[in-house]
Amino acid sequence: MAGFLHGVEVLEIDSGPRPIRTISTGVIGIVGTAPGADADAFPLDTPVLIAGSRREAARLDTTEDGTGGGTLPGALDGIMDQAGAVVICVRVEEGADEGETLANIIGGVNANTGQLEGVHALVGAESVVGHAPRILCAPGWTHQRPEDEGNPGTYFANPVVAELEGLADRMAAVVIADGPNTTDAAAQLYAGDWGTSSRIYVVDPWVKV
Repeated sequence: MAGFLHGVEVLEIDSGPRPIRTISTGVIGIVGTAPGADADAFPLDTPVLIAGSRREAARLDTTEDGTGGGTLPGALDGIMDQAGAVVICVRVEEGADEGETLANIIGGVNANTGQLEGVHALVGAESVVGHAPRILCAPGWTHQRPEDEGNPGTYFANPVVAELEGLADRMAAVVIADGPNTTDAAAQLYAGDWGTSSRIYVVDPWVKV
């Protein structure tokens, strides 16, 4: 005589390997420069996953004496000092001056190839590395307030943070922005650029590790 099951039957299989699950809200997306990086491991404007490994992060500076420069090696070292976080790293080309490098950090869509560049590369990170960043930052490139050349004494909001804010709205992420790290008055002016934005968290003075 056949038996009948009324309701839902649940089979729990607790043998075999289990995948590592990452809390999505803890994935860091970081953009910066690293002229001494291994170009094969960290191609320009391409999201690269660093799963809490100092060995992987060390490839951002392949010089023998650790003088490769850029903002990414030090930033990753600071993150690893705190926790073995999952980081999505985007390396951009260092320009001839600060203005050119800022433009590379901001990035956009390459008109010839359609590739997402600069901070915009974080938008497509999930399709490349399988994770979407929820904490966005660009250490070394978020504290500046560029002066209006045509109106001395007038300053603009940081363009990198402005770009990240728009992306954060689309990605349900937050932006960690460095303040000016000078005076309380300067920090208040900086914070005023962003009003009551719930996406931007200003850190001033800077964190010391």
